[in-house]
Amino acid sequence: MSISHRIQTSIDAAACLYRLEREPKEAAADYVLRTLTYNIQMLYMPPGALLREPDIAARLGVSRTPVHEAVKSLIAAHLVYVAPKRATFVSLIDMDVHAQGRFARGAIEPLLIDQLQGRLTPEQHERFRANIDRQLRVAADGANPREMVQVDDEFHQLLYQETGNELVWEATRALASQFDRVRHIGFVLGYERLMVDEHDFILDILETGGVPLSDVYDMVAVHLRGYERFIDRLKQDHPDYFLGSGGYAETR
Repeated sequence: MSISHRIQTSIDAAACLYRLEREPKEAAADYVLRTLTYNIQMLYMPPGALLREPDIAARLGVSRTPVHEAVKSLIAAHLVYVAPKRATFVSLIDMDVHAQGRFARGAIEPLLIDQLQGRLTPEQHERFRANIDRQLRVAADGANPREMVQVDDEFHQLLYQETGNELVWEATRALASQFDRVRHIGFVLGYERLMVDEHDFILDILETGGVPLSDVYDMVAVHLRGYERFIDRLKQDHPDYFLGSGGYAETR
C-alpha cells in the first residue's frame, strides 16, 4: 500500500513565506534550508501547503538550484513530500516519525547530561545560567513564539556543544524535525509555554552531579513528553495537519 498526500491547493507556500535575513557568507542552499525549515516549524507554511520551487527562488532572490537542494534535505527530514508526478508540498505530521525523533533525543540527551553532571567548568556554568536567565525574561515578557523556540533550542544545543557533539546535534535535529515541529506549533498556537523550571532542574543536576543515569533517563523522558499537554487539543483544532486524519488519500 502506498500513501499520497492530499494537496491543499488553496495554500501557496511562497506567498506565506516569512523571509529571514541572509547571514554574511552564508551559502545560498544553507540560507534556503534554514528559511524553509523555520517557516515550516513556525507554521508560516502550514502542513499541506504547495511548495513551488521557482516561486520560492524568486521570493528569496536565489536561483532554483539551492532551492532544489534545500527541498531534498527537507524531504529527508520528512518536512516536505513530493507526490509522484504531481507536486511538492509541506508534509502533514506523521506521529510515527514524531515518535522516532523523540526516541533519538531521549536516548542521546541523558548521556550528555551524565557526561556533564558534576563536571561543569565555571565557563560552562555561566553559559547555561545565561540561557536560563534569558528563558525567564522571555517567559515574563509574554508569548513570543520565535524567542521561545530559540531559547529552548539553545538550552538543549548547549548539552551537545559542551560535550563536543556538535555534529550529533545537527544529525539529531534532522532526525527529530517532526518532533520539533509539533513542539514549535505548540508555542505558535499558544498551547505550550517555556518549561523553565524543568530546564533549571537539569542545570541543578549538571551543577551537583551524583544522579544515577537511570534517573536521568526518566527525567528526560518526562521532559520530552511535554507535547502531551496539548497534542489532543492540536489534533482536535487542526485535524487536517495530521497523517491519517482525512489529510491523506490511500491508494493500493
